[in-house]
Amino acid sequence: MRLATAEQMRELDRRAIAERGIPSLDLMERAAEGVAKAALDLLPDRLGLPVRPGKGQAAVFCGTGNNGGDGFAAARILRERGVRTRVFLVGDPDRLTPDARAEALRFNASGDPWERFDRDDRNQRSWTRKSHVILDALFGVGLSREIDPASDYAAAIALINSSPGAVAAADIPSGVEADTGRVLGCAVRADETVTFSQAKVGLAVGDGYLYAGAVQVWDIGIPKDLRQ
Repeated sequence: MRLATAEQMRELDRRAIAERGIPSLDLMERAAEGVAKAALDLLPDRLGLPVRPGKGQAAVFCGTGNNGGDGFAAARILRERGVRTRVFLVGDPDRLTPDARAEALRFNASGDPWERFDRDDRNQRSWTRKSHVILDALFGVGLSREIDPASDYAAAIALINSSPGAVAAADIPSGVEADTGRVLGCAVRADETVTFSQAKVGLAVGDGYLYAGAVQVWDIGIPKDLRQ
């Protein structure tokens, strides 16, 4: 398995968009297809519940960056496949990246809108803990700072980790540093990580290896010659 650093992945994305003319939203949609497929495959997972493929309940945790955009798009796909899905946005909605904002609007158009995460909201906590699958799309490979233990991000990660549903992470478990596998204060413990284009170094070394679960590399459409 070939491994890539966060900077190498940013450069691949940049070149695919700038040099090959691939719309960034197309890359995001392809990434979301992989995350949604993992979630659908995990639905009948370890709880042993009588869940038919494409049914069940999902909680999706999104950040304000492009990783969050992957989450919004994956949530829309799950909803379209018949999965009862709610999205909880962690962070300031005014800081959504343009692509994440576009995917958030697409999700809203598919049914009930996304919700701002509230650590004290019993309904959100109950929904998450009753969900068959939980998607982690809080942070991508760009995270390099420690997560404040008093922050909403830490509260969301704690809720994910304390819930019995199967967890799928988008690209890398939130809280794991992409280049070292170091846990930046706290991190999501995933059952499966769908990583895009190439596996990240942090998924194979340090604690990242332990937090990633099963790792699946998903092709999002970056030309192969750019990855050589």
